[in-house]
Amino acid sequence: MMDYDSYSLEKILAQQCQNEASKSRVAPLTRSFAPFQHVQETSLVNGLQARTYGIWTLLSSVVRCLCAIDIHNKTLYYITLWTFFLALGHFLSELFVFGTAAPTIGIMAPLTVASISILGMLVGLQHLEAEPGSRQKKRN
Repeated sequence: MMDYDSYSLEKILAQQCQNEASKSRVAPLTRSFAPFQHVQETSLVNGLQARTYGIWTLLSSVVRCLCAIDIHNKTLYYITLWTFFLALGHFLSELFVFGTAAPTIGIMAPLTVASISILGMLVGLQHLEAEPGSRQKKRN
């Protein structure tokens, strides 16, 4: 067994404490910017799932922006409405079916946005269907 003097033990202990302190400062920052903030166990997420989730988010945002540009396109309007239904279904299933999400701000925010967006789009759909074909070109 090795003999350590009190100075070297204090030095080792101080270094270990410093290492633990640096880890605890980095972990919350990286956790807060994780793509799967709503997942309770980050060991359930791998790189492929994170990239797929990111591509889905990018695709749905492009569809939503295109709908905002051409709001009178009924096909695009329905596709956009479905993106919100899919997002709502995804987050509800993670919360209630699979149990991989906790009811924190990371899951409540997307649920709120999807719910309000669905309600708003359903109200807008009534106005869109009631509007005559003013945007369609007349044929000679």
